Amino acid sequence: MKYISIILMSLFLVGNSNADTRILEEIPKKKFNTHPKDRAYLVCIDGYKFIYTYVFVKNPSSTMTQFFEERDGKSLPAKC
Repeated sequence: MKYISIILMSLFLVGNSNADTRILEEIPKKKFNTHPKDRAYLVCIDGYKFIYTYVFVKNPSSTMTQFFEERDGKSLPAKC
């Protein structure tokens, strides 16, 4: 029984996930003062806006932050 539960759990945890992703625009380097290799993009993922940044310092890293907007006094995710 123990082995069956391990197999079932591994099947539940392994799977493919797809998202509709597209780059809306590349943010010009003039808008932020960083390393010449740094990049920033405005992307649309499943109909919501995100900003994706790739920072090249000692250890390259990337971040993704979701845009929010205020509608009727509520903070809601911004749509593309």
